[in-house]
Amino acid sequence: MLMLLFPVLSFAQLSNDYEPLQPTGKIPTDITTRSSEKYQAAKEGLEKGTRSRQAKEKFLLESNFLIDQVLHSGRVLFNDPVSKYLNEVLDEVLKDNFELRKQIRVYAVKSSTVNSFTTDDGIILVNIGLIAQLENEAQLAFVLCHEIAHYTEKHVINAYVQREELKEGEAIKRTSFDSKLLEQSQYSKDLEQEADKLGLNRFLNTSYSSKSLANVFEVMRYAHLPFDDIPFDRGYFNSAFYKIHQSYYLNNVRSVEALSDLDASSTHPSPTARKQILLTELATEPDKGSDYIIGEPRFNEVRNICRFELTLSSVLFSCTTSRIKRSFVS
Repeated sequence: MLMLLFPVLSFAQLSNDYEPLQPTGKIPTDITTRSSEKYQAAKEGLEKGTRSRQAKEKFLLESNFLIDQVLHSGRVLFNDPVSKYLNEVLDEVLKDNFELRKQIRVYAVKSSTVNSFTTDDGIILVNIGLIAQLENEAQLAFVLCHEIAHYTEKHVINAYVQREELKEGEAIKRTSFDSKLLEQSQYSKDLEQEADKLGLNRFLNTSYSSKSLANVFEVMRYAHLPFDDIPFDRGYFNSAFYKIHQSYYLNNVRSVEALSDLDASSTHPSPTARKQILLTELATEPDKGSDYIIGEPRFNEVRNICRFELTLSSVLFSCTTSRIKRSFVS
């Protein structure tokens, strides 16, 4: 009864106080431009006569159509409160590099996955699942600095070319849309660590504080957990007329555990290893910055929006699943 009651109460509260995120205003050209036009424009920028040109052309063909599937999925937001805030933080990060700022566009994505992704042509997609887990604005700025490094160093296309060379023409079976997108965002350990290092260098030139950056990697390790670990007020559901009996509560609960780090054979560096490298780099760096520049109230507002959005999506999914099950039973 308790598990059924909580989603209903949560949904009622959200439906009264919260309006779901929606894209508004003028649709960006990233979405309206045809995939074929993007492909042709990108192909013209490739060096002629290079050994890797064929692999790069294949990458551009696949990635442009694949990224457009994401952009047209209805999950990518623009001119909404979260995307606007992302752009404000990006403005701060790149305030001394106007030319680079013109090249990069950032959008929020309705996804619970704790992740961000960069395209070869300068689009940064930040999942609301990631924003919902971060502790402050400085951590978000560091994430953006990391993604900027992937773009400036052409990691996406270079990683693809490396994989193609390793495959030696062997066909790859991709079973789902998500697996295709995941393959586009897989980097080698060297490229990922380079993005961490270059991203940190850029970050240290901002006015943000670096003291909480190591916790970004802890967010990755605990991404499977709820947003915050706080004591539950047992009196929440109680009233003068109804009380939940003590026997319904557990006396002991399992301790919180982090996700296991990837093994040594993985092409992706583990969060623990990345955290240690970051701490080593920061050991000699003085910290004179701030956790917030746009502002703590604004960050908390945007993070709460992301959390409400994820909660609402979860409730709606549960209700829809329940209706489907009932229809099959009847």
